[in-house]
Parts: sequence; C-alpha cells; structure tokens
Amino acid sequence: MAKSVKAKPPSFAQLTRKVVQTSPRPIPFEEIYRRVNAKRVIDTRSPKNTIRNAVTQCRLIAPDGQGRYGWSPRMMRGARVRVDLVARDLKRRPRQIEFDDDARELLWPSFFDLGSKRDLNPVTVMLPDGGEIQLPLNFLGKRHWGTLGTPEFWAWLRTVRARAGDALIFEADDAHVRHYRLEHVPAAKLDQDAIGTRTNEIIIDSMDLMRSSRARSISAVWDLARLLLVMGRYTHPTPPRPISEIWPLILRRLDNPAVITGEIYQLKITLEDTRPAIWRRVLVPGTWNLGALHYVVQVAMGWTNSHLHQFIVDDDNQRTSYRLLQPGEDEGDDGGKTKTRDSSRVKLSTVLPNDQSDCYYMYDFGDSWLHHIDVERIDQASPNAVYPWCIGGECACPPEDCGGTPGYEDLLKILRNPKHPDYEQMQEWLEHIDREEFDPERFDHDVVNQRLGWINPKQLGWERNVRLFLHRY
Repeated sequence: MAKSVKAKPPSFAQLTRKVVQTSPRPIPFEEIYRRVNAKRVIDTRSPKNTIRNAVTQCRLIAPDGQGRYGWSPRMMRGARVRVDLVARDLKRRPRQIEFDDDARELLWPSFFDLGSKRDLNPVTVMLPDGGEIQLPLNFLGKRHWGTLGTPEFWAWLRTVRARAGDALIFEADDAHVRHYRLEHVPAAKLDQDAIGTRTNEIIIDSMDLMRSSRARSISAVWDLARLLLVMGRYTHPTPPRPISEIWPLILRRLDNPAVITGEIYQLKITLEDTRPAIWRRVLVPGTWNLGALHYVVQVAMGWTNSHLHQFIVDDDNQRTSYRLLQPGEDEGDDGGKTKTRDSSRVKLSTVLPNDQSDCYYMYDFGDSWLHHIDVERIDQASPNAVYPWCIGGECACPPEDCGGTPGYEDLLKILRNPKHPDYEQMQEWLEHIDREEFDPERFDHDVVNQRLGWINPKQLGWERNVRLFLHRY
C-alpha cells in the first residue's frame, strides 16, 4: 500500500496574503499578525518581522495611509483615470490605445505580481448604455502597454463619434472582480481648468507621499500610481493628467526643494486674430521677471524662440517695450513716446500689478504674432505646487514662418482640401519642420508642462541655446 504524503502547510506569505485578501476593509498590522498566527503558529526567530516582510513583499497588499493594510484592488473602488485618444494611435494599423501607468495599475493591478498570481486576462467594461465588453491588455512595444481593443469596442467608439483629443474615463466598479465602467468625453467638454487644478493637487499629494516614510515603497512611477489609487486620491470626478507626465516634475521638485512663495499670477495668453482662438492659461510666480515670462509664453504657446520678441505696455500715453537686451545694449527711448527696458530687470508683479492689468507680447516682427496677456487672478502660492504650470488651453500653435495669421488661415484652408493644388507641397513643408502630424485643434498639456518644468529664471540669458532647450523633450 502506497505511503500517504503529508500536505505541506501554507507559507506565512500565503497566509498573510489570504488574510488581507479576504478582509472587506483595511486592517492594522497587529490584526494581520494575530489572524495569521491563529491559522499557523509563527515559530520563526522574529515572528513579527516575518509577517511584516510578507506584507511588504505582496504588491497587492497596500497601506491606506492610516496605519492599516488592505487588498489594493478592493481599495481602488471608485477610482477614475483618464486615457486620452491620440491621433497617431488611432491612425495605426491595427489601431491601438496606449495606457499610462495609472490606467494600467487600475485595470490590471496584479501586472507586477509574480508567478501564478499575475492576472493579465481581459477586464469587463460596462458601457454607458448598459452593455458590456471585454478589453484585453496588449504589449505595444518599447515598454508600452495598452489595448488593441475588440470589434465591439471599436464599434462603440464609432457610435459615440470618438476622435483624437477626446478622453475615455475608466472607473473601478469593483477591481477585485475586474469590473469597470467606461465613459467617453469629447474634447470640447473636457474642463481644462479643473484638470489643471486636480493635477496640481495630485502633485502635492505625491510630494507628501515621497517625503514620508512610505517613500521606501515608491521606487518607480507605477509604485506612486498604485499608492495614489488605493489611498483614494483618484476618486474625484475629474481625473488628473497622466501620472507619467507628473512624475518628472515631482522628481525635479524633490531634487530642488526650494519652495516658491508669494503671489501666483493666473494669466490668459491669447493669440490675437485667430478663429477659433488659440489661448493658454498659466500660473506664474509674480516675482519672476519678464525675461522668464518670455520663455513661459514660448513654451506654453508652442513657439521655438527663433525670432525677436517684445512685451508692450501702454500707460498714460506712454508705451514701454520690454525685451531681453543683448550684452552691451543700453536701455533708451525713441524720442519720448516709447521706452525700451530690459525685461530681465523688471518683475512681472511690477508691470502687471493687479488683476485688472494686461499687456501685449509680440513675437517674430516679420509674421507679427501678437498675444494679449490678461491677469485673471492673483493668489498665494500653494505649498508643494509646481510653478509655472499650464492649467488650460485650446488649439495648436501655428507653425513658425507660415506668414502670420493671414498665412496661417490660408494654410488651414489648404490642409482641409486634399484636392488643393498646394496640398502636397504644404504637407512636405510640415514634414520638413517636424510638424507632419499637425492637428490645428489639438493642444497637448503634457508636453507643455514637461517643458515648463525645465525653466529656471536664474539660468536664462543670451548665452543659452534656448531653441535646443525648447525641443529637448
């Protein structure tokens, strides 16, 4: 008769995982220890360290920020992330939609789990009309993940007339059983001000997490995304910008801990004579000089700093022109009506002292791109917030050297008509200046805020190749 084999008892790591997974709510460490010990006496040299290691090694066990630990998929209930629809992905064959780290963490929370515990099966997504579809996770190459969708998914996108610039909002109905809700938001209905505010709030929360003792568990952007999701930071109706775009700004703030204090100006920059209006809304420290503001305008609008510029302020029949003077160039006037001043020597708060102030910014004296800069409000700086920061905007920046607003209007007419005799020539010109995927209606917050994060007003001047700086990322 064959000798029976005694079953191997579950490990302490397995028991710890099961205790937390089956608990409907986060529980303190002492309770986890007590429940594990009740299932199997912990007879190691250091019992509590054994369970503590089991907690930290299971990625699906997460802290709630209040001294308790819970099952992360269950803790993500109600979390909302936004996935932007990008033209280049929708034009690919096959079409695809790329997920940022926050979306992937929400939809596939066991992505980084080990062995048989890793579940990358399709998730169930409920559509606004009550229908359900299955959405797979696909490797898109070069460390990028997303979905190739299904025929039902693409059919639904056609039904809602989704296009580039729109957003998909995924909400965790019950991530523990892989069930989510999905809605489509057209670009025109995206509240860019609210998105900018939420993004700043997430940055502040992230800074607090990174500076706390929990920072030891944050070694990458996906670790940060997981903690923010399980701690309820994504339950607001308006999701923030993608976490991978926020991550570099957080790291730079941690490397440069100087806190910006004082007044923060909310400026609306509008390119004159454009229909629909091309505009940006930015937050800028009032202590920055106009030389630094010049680079904020360049980055926010999308220019390349390839031409001359000036700020124009009219006050009591006196016009003052502010620009970056070259070494050896003196301030002066042209006979009394117009003064010329060095923009690096005057603060924003001096030129625009209150929320009734405005001025003009001229770029490229040939094409004459005239911008109106209006002070919308002045607030005190928020602790840990990143400045400068773009919180709103519409439409793409016109290509450089296209002939000003009249030339840009002609360009748009040509691009709308593939049968126009100059269509192919204009396409070749756009490709030559690296604008081959030019979409006049698209404005990318991510690119703008990445580049704004590199502006240091103490390092700007004629000796720096700013054109390379603007194209660095």
